Formats: sequence, C-alpha cells, structure tokens
Amino acid sequence: MTGGPLNERSTFRLDRSFTVKAGSDGTPVAVGGSPLRLWRLRPPAETVVAQLQAGASLGTIIDGLAPNRRASARRFIELLVRRGIAHAVPIPDGTRRFDDVTIIIAVRDRAEPLGRLIDALETVRARGAQLIVVDDGSSDNSSSVAAAGGAIVITHTTSLGPAAARNSGASAASAASAASARVLAFLDSDVLPIADWLDLCLFHLDADGVAAADLVAPRIVGLADVTTDKNASVVERYEHVRSALDLGPEPALIAPTTRVAYVPAAALIVRADSFVAIGGFDETLHIGEDVDLLWRLHQRGDVLRYEPAATVAHEHRATVRTMLRRRFQYGTSAAVLDVHHPGQVPPAVLSPWSLAVWLPMVVHPLGFVVGGTIAAWTGERLAGRLTLLKRQDARRLAAKGHLAALTQTADAITRPWFAITVGFAVVTRNRRLAALFGASTVIQGWRDHRRRRPPLDPARFIAIRALDDAAYGCGVLAGSVRAHRLGALLPKLTNWPGRSRPDEDGGS
Repeated sequence: MTGGPLNERSTFRLDRSFTVKAGSDGTPVAVGGSPLRLWRLRPPAETVVAQLQAGASLGTIIDGLAPNRRASARRFIELLVRRGIAHAVPIPDGTRRFDDVTIIIAVRDRAEPLGRLIDALETVRARGAQLIVVDDGSSDNSSSVAAAGGAIVITHTTSLGPAAARNSGASAASAASAASARVLAFLDSDVLPIADWLDLCLFHLDADGVAAADLVAPRIVGLADVTTDKNASVVERYEHVRSALDLGPEPALIAPTTRVAYVPAAALIVRADSFVAIGGFDETLHIGEDVDLLWRLHQRGDVLRYEPAATVAHEHRATVRTMLRRRFQYGTSAAVLDVHHPGQVPPAVLSPWSLAVWLPMVVHPLGFVVGGTIAAWTGERLAGRLTLLKRQDARRLAAKGHLAALTQTADAITRPWFAITVGFAVVTRNRRLAALFGASTVIQGWRDHRRRRPPLDPARFIAIRALDDAAYGCGVLAGSVRAHRLGALLPKLTNWPGRSRPDEDGGS
C-alpha cells in the first residue's frame, strides 16, 4: 500500500461534537470528542482549527505557518484524527491496484444474491482483488454459482455459523498467497457494494503513523429505492432510515460506549495481521461475533474507523415478522457481549448527577422541585470546575448534559428496558411511569420522524419504531435471564467532562 490521509492534498472534516468557545481568560477553548474533552487552543492551534473549518488542505495549512511551527501543527492535526475529532476526507484513487486485498464472502442458501454480488465485484477483481466464497452448508447451488463466477470455493458440509465461515475464508486467503492476504474484506452475500467503496476504505488503511486505521467499515444503506417504489412495504420504508445496520452519515472512530460503538460484519475491511493477532472471529458466538471482533481489536490498541462516504447496499427485511425476529436476536446479543466485555454494553451512559436530576421526577409528584434544584446546583458546581470556560458556557454545558441524559433515559425505558418498564408499570399500577413511557414513545418517535424524514407517515413510523424497540428490549431481557447477568441492563455512570492532559493541550 502507498500513500495515506496525511499527505499534502488531505482535507479534514471536524466531528459534529467539536466547537470552539471563548475561554474565561480570553483564550479560545476547544470542546469535543468522545468522551468529551476541553482544552485551550494556543498558537498555532487556533489558526489550524480555523483553516480546518474552512476546508483547507494539509499542505496549505502547514505552508502558511512559520517553519518552527509546522511540526507541532502536524502533530496537533494527527492528535485530532487520533481522538476522532477530525476525520480525513477520503480521496478515491481509480488507479490503485487491489492485489493485496482478498474479498471473503460467507454464504448459506443465498445463490441468487451471491451471483448478483459476484457480478458487482467484477471491477475490483479486474484491479487485482482475490475472491473467496465459503459455502456454509448450503442446500442450494451457492457453491456452483461461486465457482461459475471464478471464486475460490470452500465448502462446509454442515453449517458452522458465520464466524467459522469467515475464519475459513481468512485461513484460505493466507494459505493461497501471503501477498494477496494483507487486507481482508468481509462481505455478506446479501449486500451490493456501491461505486468506490473499496478505494475509499483503503484510503484510511493506507495511512502512515498515528492516523492509520487497522479496520474500516463503510456505511450500510438500503438496497431498494423505497422513495420511488410504490410497492415497497411499510417495513422497507422504515428500514430505509432506521436500519440497525446503518450507523448514519457522520464519520467516527469505533469504540465501546461511544456514538459509533459497533459496525456490522455485513462489510468490514481489516488488516490481516490484526485479524490473525486476535484469532479472528470467535466461533463460539453465533450472534454478536462482529461486535466482539471489533472490541477485541480496540482492546489491542488498533484504530477502527467508520467511513460513511463508502457505501454498501443491503437487502433489508421486508416484513414485520422478519424484522422483529432479527431485532429480538440483536437484543439477546447484549448479554452475550457483556460476558466477554463486561460493562461495555450499557443501555445508557449517564452522569450520576443527571440521574439524580431526572429520577425524582419519575417517582414523586414533588420530584420536579427536587430535580430542578439538583440541576441548578450541578450547573454551578460544573461551572466552578471547568475554569477554562466562562461560567455561562459551563452552565450551558451542564444543561446540555442533563438534556442528553434525559434523551438517553427516554430511549432506555422504551428500548433496552422495555420489558422491565412495562412489567413494573403493570404490576405496581404506576400511572406516572406508564404515562412517562407512553409520552417517551410518542415524543421520541415524532422527533425521530422529523429528523430522519422517512418515506412514511408519522403514525406508522412511530408504531413500527415502538414494535422495533419492544422486540429489542424483550431480547435484552431474555438474553440477560439466559446468561444470568445484569450488565446489559445496568446504566454506566460517568464523570463530568474534564480538561485534557497538558501534553494534549492544543499548540503547547
């Protein structure tokens, strides 16, 4: 591989969490990242941030600085990339060879979509990519379709599961040619890559130094164009904007308990040495094996990146029954993942102070007074701690934190805590909790409809969303009971945002 995002032509997109405030001493203060950090912007960092916001290239930014400032400016940009505050904008290279890429497709009884996928891969195969298809115990002619398409075919006589199938493909890639197995691209058989997907993902894997990624995942979008298809089902229209596989339009680093905590294995591009170092997919897991792989790579220190500029289309569920069955299965995986990664699958990540603000409002009529008092007190307390910011900005930050906690709590009682919330409200006849649950369902659904603008009316969207959340929540509870663990049901309590360490202070 050659090149990398931190070349002279590179431009960057600042994360949506990033903002700059006037500090208490007049020095600009940067706020952003996950977890949220604050740090002073000293020269030349202030100039660098302004130029990043304006879309200037790395070469333009560096050349505009005094020679003695250039090295520190480059380190600062690399720090922003490493922290997920700045994202290198990928540049597709239509001339790049893919001789070091092996595409691995695990399939079971999906001959027709497999043939469609193999045809779609003709362009990248013409540029050197190798193709391996693992038939995981199919009863149809999937193997024949793969062989006719020129793929190396591996056959499991009985189904061993997606994790084992993908591992078999990775082992075959290594055995066939070490040179062509430096990058492994895993694709599910029911997807269809779009345009420059591989170019855009390899852009990040090609990076040098601190900005390099070890795994990149494209955005998963719907295959059917439901905006023009009048015969599209209600579920297809819903999945078009709220599929569990679609992590949205914003780039991000992938890490537990962050905005993008996981990506699906429907499309993953990973360095082979990283994959081999952690032993590949865990074959004992038949659901959640993709999330487990990601988190083990993260624990190892690898950099995982979500790049929505690269897209792969997926054949979403079309009926309520199939969608709800899959959502229930996703819910059961939460407890399984908690066994392997304790504390990494909380239904909500909250400050204890935010919890203290909203909990009284649920349990007692006078809770609004108590909660309001705590909110005001914590706002002043945070303002006293965050001395980098002006007091009014610190108070606003506290208020935003409390509101974000409210949104998370509302999501939690209607989704991962669904079964517990409904059961408790019925058994105790708690009308306040029942009203809160109903209001949360409608308000969250309405807000979601306005934000996502689905090709579906609000009433049906809210109804399908409620069923979606109910199925997932029942799965979380069922999985927790089965595993005899509560980790997937317990919120994670965190501290207030703090100042970065001195060695991360911008421009110091």
